[in-house]
Amino acid sequence: MQPWELAQQYIGVPFQHMGRSVRGLDCVGLLLLIAWTRGWRVEDLPYYGREPASNNNSFDLRDHLRRYLGDPVDRPLQPNDIPLMKLRPRFDPAHVGIITPHPYGLGIIHSNGQLGRVTLQRIDQQRMDQIVEVYQWPVKH
Repeated sequence: MQPWELAQQYIGVPFQHMGRSVRGLDCVGLLLLIAWTRGWRVEDLPYYGREPASNNNSFDLRDHLRRYLGDPVDRPLQPNDIPLMKLRPRFDPAHVGIITPHPYGLGIIHSNGQLGRVTLQRIDQQRMDQIVEVYQWPVKH
């Protein structure tokens, strides 16, 4: 199964900061569950605050993405891509999801703290403007 297909299975799972199971997930937890399901041994991030600037977790997240996925890609979004997003203008980027096909173009599956669950949302211009870097899953996993 493709990563975006695995992510669909988690739509509706409640948001839980630092959640790593079907009882509750945050954005990083969603990616980790998919990686682990695909047999990829990826280390979890150490504790990070819920607010992006609370302990500079955006640097840790970017570093973690680069460590396991390499440099960001410079091309149009494609299903399975992992966008690193900046949800609040004055904070560093600290949110991730998985790009998926959508009836109206592309969508993103992510654990949305405001909605309180893993959700699928269409990629509109506002969401595109939040994306600062894009990573892709390694081919071998």
